Amino acid sequence: MGSYEYDDAFESAVVSAINLVRQVVAENEDEEPPPRGFHRRVVIDMRREEAEQRFMQDYFVDAPTFNPRQFRRHFRMHKGLFLRITERKYRYFQQRYNGAGKLGFTTIQKCTFAIRQLAYGLASDQLDSICTCRKELQESHSNIFV
Repeated sequence: MGSYEYDDAFESAVVSAINLVRQVVAENEDEEPPPRGFHRRVVIDMRREEAEQRFMQDYFVDAPTFNPRQFRRHFRMHKGLFLRITERKYRYFQQRYNGAGKLGFTTIQKCTFAIRQLAYGLASDQLDSICTCRKELQESHSNIFV
């Protein structure tokens, strides 16, 4: 007999919950939804030009910051292979204008993101934050190690 009492109590609780939901929905139908206004997107300044200059200084000038061994460790390939990939005119890696009419990432930046994503198995948003935060970390933590 105890299970019948439990079933009745459970059924009564479910029916009460359904009735409460119906009542709340009926009360909210009379209210107007809040007006949906036009919201502009938040524009984040990625400082792509600065990132490109730092990247070129680190790897591709006559006296780069990182030597060829470090390049191989960072990209998991030789610098010559990397340059051959960027020199081929792959449509994906071409620099284009974005939706705001500004120039997007350069061929080398796009290639770098793709190769690092494949080499380290990172998500694209992790790479984005790594590349943009590097300069700030260098500046903010430089006094710690001096």
